[in-house]
Order: sequence, then structure tokens, then C-alpha cells
Amino acid sequence: AGETAIGNVDQTGVTKPTASAAIDSAAEAAKSAVAVNTNLTEEEKATANAGIDAAAQTAKAAIANATTDAEVAAAQVAGETAIGNVDQTGVTKPTASAVIDSAAEAAKAAVAVNTNLTEEEKATANAGIDAAAQTAKAAITNATTDAEVAAAQAAGEAAISNVDQTEVT
Repeated sequence: AGETAIGNVDQTGVTKPTASAAIDSAAEAAKSAVAVNTNLTEEEKATANAGIDAAAQTAKAAIANATTDAEVAAAQVAGETAIGNVDQTGVTKPTASAVIDSAAEAAKAAVAVNTNLTEEEKATANAGIDAAAQTAKAAITNATTDAEVAAAQAAGEAAISNVDQTEVT
């Protein structure tokens, strides 16, 4: 009877598979957040997803190599933290938008010091600059790749510089 009882002790281990499943869930949740992040270009999404995959693989290796439940738990927490810390902030779109803002500010500054323009002409030029900047920033926001962002930025800068700043009266 004693041998049967000893033989019936569960030796399957649930700690490591549970921790690995938790890492998979954390990685899936992080990737879902990346997928719907409209501030990221496709290239930035790919980089974030690669970071998430690397953090998950590292965590799962640490879980597999752990020899105690405490080590498994520590590896799981460290892995979930690493996955959560993968940078999901886009830089391409905000940088392009900032360039458009700077171009618009420079164009408006040129309008402001243009003594050949009436106040009405200055207002018209500034409105044109604002419209060009808004159009460019919308295109940047809607772009999905680095190349589309760059094209939208270049088109915006050109549109801003092409706003008529000559007097008509």
C-alpha cells in the first residue's frame, strides 16, 4: 500500500508550465497593445514585437532553468516586467510632426516681419500656413511606415514654404 501511495504522488509539476503560460499571456497582451498603437510605424511595431519576443524567450529560458518554485516565480515576475518595459513609444511620427511645427513657426515668423504685407495679407498667409501644417500632420498621423511619414513630412514642408507671402494690394 505504501508503494502505491508513493507511486500516486503527482510529479507532473505545474509551476513551470503555469509561469510559461503567464509569460505567453503577457507577451500576447503587449503585442496586442503594439498592434493598435497608431503612434507607431510598421517598422517601430516590428522592433517592439521583436523586443517582446526576446524578453519572453529570456523569461521562458529562466523559468525552464529554475530549480525551485521561488526561482520560477522570480523568473516569471522578471519576465513580465521585461515584457512590460519594452519601448512602445513611437519617435518617427512625433519627430516629423515637430519638424512641421518648426517649419510653420519659421514661415509665420517670416510673415510677421514682412513689411510689404497688410495685416489682412498676413492673416491670410498665416491661415494658409496653418492649413498646410494641419494637412501635413494629419498625413503623418495616418502614415503607417517610416517612408510614408517621411513623404508626408516632405510634402508638408513644401506646402508650408509654398504658401503665398507676397503682397497683392
